[in-house]
Amino acid sequence: MFKRFPKEEERRRYIRLDSVFPVEFLLQDKEGNKLTDWLQGFTSNVGKGGICLNINNPSKEFLKILERKDLDFILKIEIPLYHKPVEAKSKLAWYEI
Repeated sequence: MFKRFPKEEERRRYIRLDSVFPVEFLLQDKEGNKLTDWLQGFTSNVGKGGICLNINNPSKEFLKILERKDLDFILKIEIPLYHKPVEAKSKLAWYEI
């Protein structure tokens, strides 16, 4: 049987920020081969465990690349008060269209 949580109770392990930050990113395989050029998106729902990267109007080619299992995101996140973008490498957990 599943335990039900009241709607007010937070079930996430880490707090989340609903801040929107611009992001440049590209996709590469595990060997470091570039699969896309630099693309643009923006964050929402940022937390210690991950971020939601929103992309407007992804192409069919881009969506086909997302089906690969050997995929890394290389991110440059523009955060206010930082002089340089924060760089990160990430994996895809899930996506929806």
